[in-house]
Amino acid sequence: MTTQSLAIIHVAIFQAPHLVYSYTHHESLAVGSCVQVPFGSNTTLGVVVKHPDHSGYQSPLTAKTKLKPIQHIIDAIPIYSK
Repeated sequence: MTTQSLAIIHVAIFQAPHLVYSYTHHESLAVGSCVQVPFGSNTTLGVVVKHPDHSGYQSPLTAKTKLKPIQHIIDAIPIYSK
């Protein structure tokens, strides 16, 4: 059995744009992509703001909590650019 590597994706949630939350996805997403993510007992929209270098990166929360996956990519074409 092979284990699929998950990318950790950082998302700014529209309901709380001053905070960034970490989610997982089976592939890296472009910064600026619009995604649907679980947030509390609901789902909400957010924007990918960054993704870490995958070599040796560990989110401070990863060891303590199980990150939830991004549920749906609304638009993979970035809605903004740097």
